[in-house]
Amino acid sequence: MDGVMSAIREPVVPLGLFGGTSVRFVDAVIDTAFTGWLTLPPEIVADMGLRSAGVRHGALADGREVAFDSYYVTVMLDGDPHRVIAQVAPPPALAGMELFDGYVICIEDSPGGAVTIRPS
Repeated sequence: MDGVMSAIREPVVPLGLFGGTSVRFVDAVIDTAFTGWLTLPPEIVADMGLRSAGVRHGALADGREVAFDSYYVTVMLDGDPHRVIAQVAPPPALAGMELFDGYVICIEDSPGGAVTIRPS
């Protein structure tokens, strides 16, 4: 899987999402401080008709504990489907480290630089 470093130095990767009643492709920012799988904006969750996974609690970067509505979604990584739990949060979509368990992430840290994700 290949992505690109954005102009504001965020590593962005395209993700294919399957669930509910539709297929959707989103660009997600890789967030190395996020230990979960994925966050999705509420409009994407609603448009896809994803099935609820209940409420999950998590800590934000500033240390606050918050409750997140969570939903099941399947993400395609390197041609393989991975059923994960996405937490609802404001845009942009974030791809967390749990999503890339078993993968190697390489980031060329300059605007327009290559972002590559490969199985380890």
